This record gives sequence, structure tokens and C-alpha cells, in this order.
Amino acid sequence: MNKLSLKQILLTLCMLISVSATAEITAVVGGLKYSFQGNKATVIGYENLNLSGGILEIPETVEWNGLSFDVSEIGNSAFYSCNQIIKLIIKYQNVGEDAFKSCENLEYVDITGGSVGKRAFRLCTKLKDVKISSYSYIGSFAFNGCTSLESVSLNWIYDIYDDAFSNCTNLKWIDFGKNLQRIGSNAFGNCKSLTYVIFPETLEQICPYNSVRKWGSSDNYCYPYDAFGNPSYTDYSKSNLPSDYPLISTNAAFTHSICYLFRKLVLNRSE
Repeated sequence: MNKLSLKQILLTLCMLISVSATAEITAVVGGLKYSFQGNKATVIGYENLNLSGGILEIPETVEWNGLSFDVSEIGNSAFYSCNQIIKLIIKYQNVGEDAFKSCENLEYVDITGGSVGKRAFRLCTKLKDVKISSYSYIGSFAFNGCTSLESVSLNWIYDIYDDAFSNCTNLKWIDFGKNLQRIGSNAFGNCKSLTYVIFPETLEQICPYNSVRKWGSSDNYCYPYDAFGNPSYTDYSKSNLPSDYPLISTNAAFTHSICYLFRKLVLNRSE
């Protein structure tokens, strides 16, 4: 009986040690609330945040309790509706869902490395300028409803998901940079002010996340119905499209935006 009890005690201790090694611990450092696990840290919120000039730069590493942790992620809803941030700088962290949603005073976003989750910056109505350089993706509705957004500069992004920039009604300029492969359905829907777009040579598909309709099995591109808007396509017939133009599905990537520039956009693909 005593031996059995000792076994149980030892087993319990082993389990406790195992759990403590992987247990999530939280702490506030420099106004940012972190979750620590292993050698990684995730920003999960903020307390008594004091920003100079409204600038928030997420650190790449954080020191806590005598240890150094790599800051790898900004958690879901971490800064939801935080109105202190005017300029945001992120380096090598993934941005979680709704992380900066409804940050009404946010004007500038500069992201180097990491993905951008769903609705991450949705309804940031004062946001004007976005720069993202990352071999990753931009999630659906990530910048939806950013009505003051004027320019978007991307580099190395390979996927832009559905509605990522929809209803950015003041968006005038997009630079897709290098590596872009796919643009999702309605990704730039209702971007009524959009006037300048250059597609990279790497672009393979527009609206790839929905069914694609082709004219016939021998065609290597699709009729652009609703890909760039709803009005008539009488000037944009099959004969006007280059044979190497990327696949376009029946669901719109640029609905109500720039269909009247379709031929110009095709001709302005990067040299």
C-alpha cells in the first residue's frame, strides 16, 4: 500500500513538472501584456500603455524574469478599439484576427514579416497608408472598411484573401510588389477611387477561392465577368486579353471599382 502511494506521488510530481514546463504564463512589460510559453511570447493585450507621439513598435524580443523571449505573434483582439495608436510598426510577428480592429486613430501601418489575420485592421477609419513586406498572406476582411486608406504597398505577399480591402472607398493606389500569386473574391470590392494598379508577373489567379468558369478546355484564362466590376464588358472581349493572362473566376475581385480600367490594367502588368 505504501509502495503504491509512493508510485502515485511520483507520477503526480512528474505530471506537474511536465505541465509547468509548457504552462502559459502572462505578465505586463512596458505596457504590453504578454503570454509566455517556451521561448516564445505573444502580445495579448495592453495595460497602462503610454505611447510617445502615438507610435507603437512591437518589440522583436522581450525580457522578463531574467529570461529573453522572441515575440512571435500579436494575439486575437489584442488591441481591439485601442485609440492611442497613430503609427504602428511590426517586425516579424504574425498579426492575429481582429488584433487592431476599430483602432479609430490609427493612420499608418508598416509590417515587415508575418501574416495578417482576418479583420486585423477592419474599420480603422483614419488609416491612410499601409506597407507590408512579408512572404505571407493577408486574411479576409483584414482592411475592410478603412475608408481613409489611400495607398497600399505590398512586397512578397503571395495571397490576398476575400474582401481583404473591400469598401476602402478612398483607395487610389496599389503596388503589389513581387511574388503575388492569388487575389481573392471581392478583395478590392467597392474601392471606387482606385486608379493605379500594376500586377506582378507572378500573379496566377484572381478569385481562386471560388469556382472558375472557362470558355473551353483549351483556354488558359477565364472570361473576366464580375472580376473587376459589374458594368458591361463589351470592350473587354476574349480577343482583347493576352493568352498568358492569369485565371479569373466569375466572382469579383474588384467589384464596383475599376472595370473601366481593365484593359489598361492588363497592359500595365510589370515589365
